[in-house]
Amino acid sequence: MAVIEVLVTEDGEIECSAPKLWRYYFSKIVGSFLKKYYVLSFCATGVAPISNEEVSHMKNYIEVYGEDLIHFPCEAGDSSMCRLK
Repeated sequence: MAVIEVLVTEDGEIECSAPKLWRYYFSKIVGSFLKKYYVLSFCATGVAPISNEEVSHMKNYIEVYGEDLIHFPCEAGDSSMCRLK
């Protein structure tokens, strides 16, 4: 599987807009979580696989949070932010 790396450009701010290409993957990942499927390597090409331990943690975090997930709407990407390390 080819992994596409999308780098963000640091502009001196702590947060910046998430790259538009990430929105597609956000949508696929949330769609997978809605189906209670947490093994991300199978939900979207280009999403790196995660360990069984990480799958278990994500599933638990989502269930414990106690809110219903909804589809990731395209317009939500307009306000999506990322933090630079």
